[in-house]
This record gives sequence, C-alpha cells and structure tokens, in this order.
Amino acid sequence: MILMEVSPLIHLIRPPYSTDSICPPINLLALAAYVEPYHPVSISDFVISYVRKELTMDAAGMEQAARQILQHDAQVLAFTSMCSSYAAALRIAEACKRLDPSRFILFGGPHAGFVARETLEAFDFVDAIVLGEGEETLLDLLNALRDKQTLHGIPSLVFRDGGEIIETDRRKVLDDLGDLPFPAFHLIQNVDSYYEPGVDRFIEIEAGRGCPFNCKFCSTSLFFSRRYRLKTPKQIVDEMMWLKQNWNITGFGLIHDNLTVRKDMVRELCEYINDTGVPFQWYCSSRTDTIDREMMEFMKEAGCQGIFFGVETGSQSMQKTVGKRLKLDRSRETFRDLAEVGIDATASFIIGFPDETLDDLEDTLSMALEVRLYGTRDVQLHPITALPGTEILNEHEDRLVFHEHVLTFHDITSVIEISDVEMEWIRNHRRPFSNFYAVPPLHYPMELVYQIRGCYFHLMHERGYTLYSLQKASGMRHVEIVEQLVQLLPDSYREWTPERLTHALESYVAEFPGEVGAFVRDVLLYEQTMRKTAEFTDGANGWIRYKGAMPEVYAADNREVSLKPLQVLELSYDVPTLMKQMLVEPTLTREIREYHLAIVFEWEAHNVRTMEVDPLTAEIMNRVQGGSTLGACLQELSDEHPFLTSDEERQTWRDEVMTHLDAANLLVHPASSSKHLVEGL
Repeated sequence: MILMEVSPLIHLIRPPYSTDSICPPINLLALAAYVEPYHPVSISDFVISYVRKELTMDAAGMEQAARQILQHDAQVLAFTSMCSSYAAALRIAEACKRLDPSRFILFGGPHAGFVARETLEAFDFVDAIVLGEGEETLLDLLNALRDKQTLHGIPSLVFRDGGEIIETDRRKVLDDLGDLPFPAFHLIQNVDSYYEPGVDRFIEIEAGRGCPFNCKFCSTSLFFSRRYRLKTPKQIVDEMMWLKQNWNITGFGLIHDNLTVRKDMVRELCEYINDTGVPFQWYCSSRTDTIDREMMEFMKEAGCQGIFFGVETGSQSMQKTVGKRLKLDRSRETFRDLAEVGIDATASFIIGFPDETLDDLEDTLSMALEVRLYGTRDVQLHPITALPGTEILNEHEDRLVFHEHVLTFHDITSVIEISDVEMEWIRNHRRPFSNFYAVPPLHYPMELVYQIRGCYFHLMHERGYTLYSLQKASGMRHVEIVEQLVQLLPDSYREWTPERLTHALESYVAEFPGEVGAFVRDVLLYEQTMRKTAEFTDGANGWIRYKGAMPEVYAADNREVSLKPLQVLELSYDVPTLMKQMLVEPTLTREIREYHLAIVFEWEAHNVRTMEVDPLTAEIMNRVQGGSTLGACLQELSDEHPFLTSDEERQTWRDEVMTHLDAANLLVHPASSSKHLVEGL
C-alpha cells in the first residue's frame, strides 16, 4: 500500500472513447464537488482530444496522455471508465505508473467495481478500486492517505496490502440524494471546447439513481443496489438553470435508468420546471410499464422531448426468461401514445440471447419494425453483451467466445480503436473484458446475429415500410429476407455501407414476382420519395435536424405564388392508407386503382405530409417539378384547354385552380402579398 507523504491532491480522469455528442463529464464533476471542500481537485478529459483526432491509441498517444496527467501536482490519479474504454484507461494508468511510480492509481465506476479483484490480479499498477457509489468511499480514502491511516476500515474498497488483495465490506448506498452538493462545473476551464459553434448544446446531468428491477443483462441496477432515488426538483432545475445561463445549454439528458418509476415524483419535477417559466428541453429513460398517457402529457408540457426505452425482446416468453417482464401489448400501446403526444421515443432491442429461439428472434424483429412504423424516432438492435456483474455473464462465462465482429457490431465495444496491446489484454483476461466477447445463442448460428444487425439496423430506419410490406405481403420470415439480402452484399461486413444495404433491398424488391412484387415496389417508391422530398438527420441525443437549405420558394425575394416543395407519384395502390391498415390487419385485401399521391414538405414545421390529388393537380405538380413556374404552367394549361374560348374564361379557370390549390394548402405566398390570388396568374 502506498502512503502519501503530503496531503493528497486528486486528479480525476475520463479516458478516451468516441461519441457523437461530447459534453462535460458530469460524474466526475459530481465526485469533485463532494471531495473538493476537503481536498483540491482537478480533471483531465481525453474524450475531446480523441474525438478530434488529437490523441491516438498507440504507445506514443498513451504516453502523451500520461504526461499530460502528470503535469498536475496530484498524488491520487482516479480513473472513471465505461466498459468500452476500460482497456484505454488501464493503458493510460500503466503509463502514469511507469513514468512516476509514486502516484496512487485508483479506479471506480460500474465496470471497474464488478471486476475489481480480477483487475488488481492482472494489472499490478492499479492500487485500489472503489466499489459502488463513490462519494463517501473516495473521501474516506483520501482522508486515510492524508493521515497515513490503514485502508482496511474503509467500506466498499478493494486494494493491495503488500502481496495481498483486500476487499472490504460494502457500504449502503446514499439514502438521500438531496444531500449531494452542486456539481463542480467551475472545474471545466473552457466549456466551448466541447461544442461546435452554432450548434445546439446538450449535456447530461444526474437526476437520480437506482432501478428497482432485476434484468439478467443489466449491471447498473446492482451497482446502485436497486434503490430508486431522485434528486429534489430544486436540485435538478437549479443545475439546468445554471447550465442554461452560464454555458448556453439548450438540451438536457436527465440521467436515471428509470426516471418514471414514481409518478408522483415525476409530476412534482414537471410542475417545478413549469413554474420557472423557462422552456427547458430534456430527455430521459423509462420502462414502458412505468409510464402512462397522463404522465406523457404532463412530461411533454414540461419540455420532455424524448424518452429511451429498453424493450429488449419482442417475445413474451423471453421477457420472463431475461427478467425484463414487460407486457408487450402495453409496450406497443406506449409507443403509439408517445407518437400521438409528440414525444420522440427510442426503442432498444437485444438480439442473440443465449436461450432465444428463431421464433423468439422473429417476434423481436417484427415488434421492432412495427414500433418504428408507429412513429418511434429510433429503433436499436444490439447483439447481447455479457457485462461484468450480470447474470448473463455468471451463467455463460464458460461459453464466451472472442469474435472480430464484436468490434464491429457491438455498440458497447465499437466506440474506440483497439490496439495490439489492448487486444492481447482482452484475449488474456476474459472476465475484465467480457464485453469484447460474444455469447453464442444455443438455437441458431452466431453469424445470423451479425447479419441481422448489419442489415436491419439501417434498413428499419431508411426502408421500414418496404421491409414491413415485403414481410407481411409475402409471408416471408425476417430471417429469410436477411438471407436473401446477404447474397446481394459483399462478404465483408465492413463493406455493408448504408448505400449498399439500401441498394441490395431495392434490387431484391425490383425482381420480386407477382402482385406482391408490384405492391412492394409501390411502397418502395413511396418511401424513396418521402426521403428525397426532405432529408432529415437524427443528431446525437435525440436532436432532429433538416439537412438541407431553405427551399428557394421561401426566400425573402420571392415575389410569385409558388407550389410548396413536393413530389407527386403515380401509384397503383393507396400506400399510406394500406400501411396504416396493415399494422392492424396484416392480411387485408389490396385494391388496385390509379392513385396520384403528393408528398409535401412543410418547411416551417419541418415535416412531411401526404395527400391524394386529382389528375389535374398531379399534372400541375409534374410540370412545375419539370421546371415551369406555377403561373406559366397554369397559363399553358388554360391555353391548351379545349373548352375555354376566351381570355376571360381562361382567367376564371386559372383563378378557380389557384383557389383549389390554396384550399389544399399547397401554395407559398410572397411575404408582401395577402394570402389570396395574385392578379394576372
């Protein structure tokens, strides 16, 4: 055991990993606030430099990070880590110890805590690991090192004592999060470095801790002892207000595994937010059985923009097997309600559970696709990962296999480069790095998991209607569709780009025979055109943005009445109506008829709507799409009309057509004109 010769300074470190949304490390800022009244604190965050390619994962990059840390006059170097960045954190810690053996290397967080003994046995440069919630244990540890006291009496600690590894008894989790101090936001010297100029700023803040449920694949519920706790509404809103006023934050992720367990506490929080009069935008996580329509509505009123849900499996029997125990009919109702209320939802599913059968897998893919078509913004498919601390790992550790595809398709491992050093550690120390291993399903090949993840994760979002109509109309199983697509794709998964995946599906549909093929091709054309009319992008943490520039017809210098941006399709089926009906009645009869469908982009609302139009309106739209102005188009059509014989009749006809188009809300009027007809059109 290393004893400090001087009062210890502690330096908190977030190791590198990739992310689409960089924001300050709230967990470290919360820990810092707890110990700062007694011990000076500083922070290093390597996520920024790694994402911006200023830090590499080779030996030179690790030494660069270590030397940056050692510039701080801190004797205790405390690393937090997610499972994906655990190896990187260990490499930086190793370099720190090699360059300065006097430093005390400390780890904390769920991953480190669940593999604490294994980590100390494998890596002799780690001095101690905090188990569970870190505030009290960290402060006790720093006090003991300062006072040159033994560490044996500190609960929730694993440490070295000579050649022996000591693990003390666990302490209880904090009873009242209301006692936690305000996070040490002042330790972030340059918050602008986390955000791009002109982009909405998002940050995650801690709303509470502890999920009372007991899913076999989840480790965080055990980390927090399954004790549901929330910060007070005042604590949460005070942090949001400070961040909005001082850092110009506009979006907040309220971090809690299951915020909505207590309806009364969530209502109290929402009322407190509303009472501020500030239009906060925030996101959270929930279960589909701990939220109802009433709760959604008051959350929406308080600024809730999006909610993450872990559904995990679409098989009712597997819900019991994996310990999730959702009632899936209730889950479907929840996602339909969210779409109607106007809260964006994310539905996360897991594929490849050890006991999952092909029928279970089919149920999951069917539900994932249905939920997407209800209007759920994001549907995720994750191969099962055996995380430390979970029943999945404890039950199947002897079956773990290393597979290179884990580094491609397991989102929990694909957020960082893996060097040869980390690869050797991963292969030699299976349990500390179990998230880099696969648990093969017992009833079908592991390769199928990766094929499904590779195909459906993208196609459910880009061509969800096409997949659904193909599966329902043809009677094929989703697995069969995947097998057909795989034949049209390159051998290497890394070459399965979004463009190639989309092309493979479109090629397969183009050759599909019979009436089913004709129907699915209409659906494909509809979906392609919807995407073409207005491209949106899902940014990090739920932000949805329109990709393009403002359409020219909305420009301030536009002086003509114009059609809104739109596309018109000539179909044989009423695709929008049929798709809605198929979600309720998959075997319905499809009527073939001439059908003109307009897809209209509403710029001001940033959404797309569809409507059936008559042949004349379709002809006008096609001519305008071909380059004609609306005025010139109507002039040509009136001149071509065989029953209009005078200028007065032609003008009257043009006025009637304009009135018809305006009533259908298809026109953009110049800012300088009234919302009526323009003389002379």
